[in-house]
Amino acid sequence: MSDNHVDNRAIDTYEEISLRELIETLWKGKVLVAITTVIALLLASVVTFFVLPEKYNATVVLRANQIKLSNTYSGEDAAAFADLENKLLLSTSQYAEMLAKEDFLEQLSASLSLKNPDGTVVTGEALGALIATQTNDSASTITVTVTDSDPDRAFLIAEGIENDFITFINEFVNTNVDLYTTTLSNNLSMAKTTLDTKEEALSAFRRENGNIDLLTDEVNRLQERIKEINQNISMYESSLDSDLASLDTLIEELQAEGEISPEQVNIIAELREAIESENGSGNQLDSDVYLEANLSGSNGQISQSVRIVELNKLQMRLLNNFNLHASATSQLSETEEMFQAKQQELTEMQPVYATYKSEYDIAMSTYTSYLKKMTAAAVYKDLDVASSFITEITAPVLPKSPASPNKLLNLAVAFVIGLILGVFIVFAREYWKSSAPATNK
Repeated sequence: MSDNHVDNRAIDTYEEISLRELIETLWKGKVLVAITTVIALLLASVVTFFVLPEKYNATVVLRANQIKLSNTYSGEDAAAFADLENKLLLSTSQYAEMLAKEDFLEQLSASLSLKNPDGTVVTGEALGALIATQTNDSASTITVTVTDSDPDRAFLIAEGIENDFITFINEFVNTNVDLYTTTLSNNLSMAKTTLDTKEEALSAFRRENGNIDLLTDEVNRLQERIKEINQNISMYESSLDSDLASLDTLIEELQAEGEISPEQVNIIAELREAIESENGSGNQLDSDVYLEANLSGSNGQISQSVRIVELNKLQMRLLNNFNLHASATSQLSETEEMFQAKQQELTEMQPVYATYKSEYDIAMSTYTSYLKKMTAAAVYKDLDVASSFITEITAPVLPKSPASPNKLLNLAVAFVIGLILGVFIVFAREYWKSSAPATNK
């Protein structure tokens, strides 16, 4: 335990002596540290105030949205614009890259016609060295900072960037539209040739086989006619059943009262038999099966005459409805035959026609699509679209004070560096002295 205690005291004493020596060393070298710091400050002051040129910043902020007109259209028109827009699509970063393009910088140089102090024109390459960009993709903004030793020139460059950039982008759009239109024209010509070929093939088929649309209409009309005739037949059959039931009831009443002769009953039975046997055959009945009863009756009673008139009406209605039913049945048979023939013709024609029509429709759709794309390209060509999609958010301001050098910062850095250097020199000198070999006298 006592050994540990002794060791700890030795360490504490060593640390105390070391710290004291450090402070003493620094104190002895305080003049050297001060001189080094002053020299660093003097050098920094000379460089900052007399050597480093002053630089001024002029900043313009642009919003560069994607070039899009398709949002104002719908359907195929929107698709036509979207196809061209995909070729003109520029992100915010790509806009910033175009600001650094040699073509744009040369255009900006020619537009500004700025002179160097020696009278030479400021080139595009020189302008590029003065311009820095920073993008914000989420806000679609480009911050363009012009740094120059002349505040007026920095301001003029920043001020000229927006208009020249809009002009440059319009030229970019027009160049790409021209290339796009050239390709479209070739495609449109080939699509027109294909369309003419498919149209001629479809017309030849129609001339040879007739118009399938008219044939389809005729099939539909015959189908509706069959439906109508069946409804009439059902109506006639219902009327016949009702009238036959009424006739049976009336005959029974007349027979019970002895107001109808057996000969008359036989004639009516023949009518009924003819109706039942010929029902659905399509054959009509002659009027000789119809009984024209004597209105006066055998005993001249009013009631008998009324019943005879009713009997005559029933017979006449039965005969008329039966003949209408027979006529409708005959028409139904003829119409169904016509329908089957036309339906067969349509069934045979449809697959071939569908092939010709599908090929024609595809050719027409392709041709129409190219036409719409040509229209979209013409719209872009006629508009200065860049002026609608590139706008100035923050205008440049003539700088009043230099952005660099930062004098206070430079002096502060020089002070710290001088102080550190002075301390280093003091300790280096002290180490050199203490490590020198002892001389024997």
